[in-house]
Amino acid sequence: MLYRRVLKSIAAIAVCGAIAQTLSAQAIETLSSGRSTPGTLNSTRSQLVPDGNAHRLANDYNFVGELGEQITIAIEAQGNLDLKLVVFNPLDEVVLSQSNDNLLKQGITYTLRSGGTYRIRVLAENNQGNYTIKIEAANRDAARADLVMGDLGYTPTICNGNPDLAVIQIGSETRCTRDAQAGEYLYNETDNKAYPVQETETLKDRIAREFGLQWVPCGGPGLAEISLEGETLCIGNYPAGEYRYNVATNRLDPVQPVDRNVALLREWGLTPTQCGNNVVSISIDGKQYCTLPTEWLTIGTYRYLPAQDRLEPLSQPYNPDYTNINTEPQPNNTGSGL
Repeated sequence: MLYRRVLKSIAAIAVCGAIAQTLSAQAIETLSSGRSTPGTLNSTRSQLVPDGNAHRLANDYNFVGELGEQITIAIEAQGNLDLKLVVFNPLDEVVLSQSNDNLLKQGITYTLRSGGTYRIRVLAENNQGNYTIKIEAANRDAARADLVMGDLGYTPTICNGNPDLAVIQIGSETRCTRDAQAGEYLYNETDNKAYPVQETETLKDRIAREFGLQWVPCGGPGLAEISLEGETLCIGNYPAGEYRYNVATNRLDPVQPVDRNVALLREWGLTPTQCGNNVVSISIDGKQYCTLPTEWLTIGTYRYLPAQDRLEPLSQPYNPDYTNINTEPQPNNTGSGL
């Protein structure tokens, strides 16, 4: 009799061990960013895991993340299901734990301190039931740059072209700080340090790197031209037009097109001014330009005849000293006839 009881006990232990082994062998599902995944916590689909002084039903999920990536995990329970969230890093260390249902519903945000495969565990503290879990990944480049700044011990500040700031390039992101000597730095992932940009890097190379520009030979149509250190360079991947590099603001400022007619007036020794009373009004290419009168050009209205390279008076106030309506400027005034 005693022998049979012992056999039954051994059999029961074996069955329990088999059930526990089956539960612990639960397939781990991989979560996809932006996709909601339904889940159920019960004795047939979930595993029993230790949680403090108790064993609770749990489901595990995996996701692969990168250093600096910011994730948000949201879990919404259906019915009266008390949930708990636990996140393990690639070293199987607990990095996040939360059991407030309201916070879990809103979403818990965490910035990954290392890259690799993370494990999310959903536990039922009191009951069994259904839930929905969702993971969202934010801008990993920006989040990673912010994380790096914290690792370097730097407080970010607004980048506004201030020459007193340290400008740090972290991957595709740029951050500025007052916590380092002013200048430009490149972040090195290998040793987690920021190094000053070598002086051998030319201004041309630095601008191309910071703005993501591609220098191309000038002469083709639709190119952007930039005036830099006394020479004109052309860009193949920038809106067409003329630009000037602004050292103070570290920007490419558009250059307003030069009006050739205004340049022509200056060549004649005339001073362009606003149109109104007591000025010289000149029509060039159907456009009106006004200048201050001179000794050889009195107040009135004129039209420029490009074929004859001269001005034709259209109307003038009476001037007894003005006898030649086609007066040409003196050579010592402009160097060319009108």
